[in-house]
Amino acid sequence: EALDAKALRTALKAFGLPARSEEERREISLLCSEAVILGSVDFFTFCFEVVPTCREVMRRLRKELLLKYFEMYDVMQTSSISLGACRLLFRSCFTLELGSTGMGPMLEEFDARLNKIPPEVLGEQGVVPFDVLEKIMGLFKEKVVRTVLERVAEIEEQESISSDFGKGLDVLLLYDAYQRYNSDDQGMPRRHFGFCLAELGLRPSQAWEIAEMDQGSRIRFAEFLLAIRVARKEMLFIGHKLLKERFDRLDKAGLGLLPKGGLSELFGLMALVPRCKEDQVAIWRLVKECGADRKQLNFVACEELALRAREMLKVVQYERVRRMVAEESAMTVDEHNAFRDMFHSFDGQSNGLLHADEVRSLLDSIDFKQHLDSVDVFMARYGFQLPLDHVNFETGAAQAATTTAIDFEGFLNMMLEIMGRSRKVKLEQIEQQSREPVFRRNSFGRETLDELSPLTTARADGRASFTG
Repeated sequence: EALDAKALRTALKAFGLPARSEEERREISLLCSEAVILGSVDFFTFCFEVVPTCREVMRRLRKELLLKYFEMYDVMQTSSISLGACRLLFRSCFTLELGSTGMGPMLEEFDARLNKIPPEVLGEQGVVPFDVLEKIMGLFKEKVVRTVLERVAEIEEQESISSDFGKGLDVLLLYDAYQRYNSDDQGMPRRHFGFCLAELGLRPSQAWEIAEMDQGSRIRFAEFLLAIRVARKEMLFIGHKLLKERFDRLDKAGLGLLPKGGLSELFGLMALVPRCKEDQVAIWRLVKECGADRKQLNFVACEELALRAREMLKVVQYERVRRMVAEESAMTVDEHNAFRDMFHSFDGQSNGLLHADEVRSLLDSIDFKQHLDSVDVFMARYGFQLPLDHVNFETGAAQAATTTAIDFEGFLNMMLEIMGRSRKVKLEQIEQQSREPVFRRNSFGRETLDELSPLTTARADGRASFTG
């Protein structure tokens, strides 16, 4: 059986060589058109000519991105990094595709491949040169793409959803976020719906209508995907006026196009600021894939790109916190989830940030009053200054950045420091506490029958009290 140009592009995608950017799409289309000039492509031509050529094209086009990830860990600028740094680079490259659940098995295969590198290549210091790592990463990129396609097909069959239903959504990434709150495979508890959307950088007020379509206590994945679409539209609506004002300010020529170099300034005005090199590279990757580094964007494209950047930064931050918890502390997954629920409960704007007053209220609610006077010190140590005209998602208006804010990563570090001296004893007590139901008002202004975090227990006056 032979393939025409269109079928050839489909076959390359299924093999693990899909186009991610406009430049890649253009190059692959040209490759496929040239391959069928003399007729349809048979199996052997596909294997020995089309695939090797496509791999070389992908290697050339993606080298710049891989170099940016590589430079994050090549601090001595020797064009080689350690085996441990290779693992960290692998995580950074494929977290957005695989999520936390799919990363484990793939990382084990990557480790096995690294162990096969000959000692003479690693040298006395045991480091991996860039060109060697580039070849390995190229092969694993194909494997990751095939794994994602297979996993998405499994999810669609398991959750009884069509491929069209999830079209335009990062199904595997969203399923990973959904499953964090679906520990018993019975569906996501509705009381956790807002928390999950907040982790994705989405404000879920209108999406509650989707989550409350029936009286059941669980949300199925298809229902969750529908709510994601509603929440994204709502986020575009909320930020439309303010983003348009910022866009028009930068579009000094009045052409309806953002000038080159204006995207980073626009992101800064919208508080989409990278907090580390990993965030910086992730944003650069997103910009590269949409072609914003080579062309001017209109307002609609900027809106969609800003929303994608917000969600992406949230995902990257969550994975960074999860790695830190797993590798640098003795905290269990349940304890991490308890801190996460507590954080979201006091995040009044559902934007993944706490201000000083909210941190004080949180510490007061768990009877850590002795640390209230140190909040400003903690905020300076673990927080960051918001850019001017930070968006207030409650009102849709701009507000001056006069205080620092803290994200979940900084909050977790703060709580670990506060609990430092007697942390072991307190964490043991946390695990022993029972979960008692209590009515409370959540951060979205709704009275819900919730369960207390493992960090808290119910007081007679209805407030939460830390029992550690």
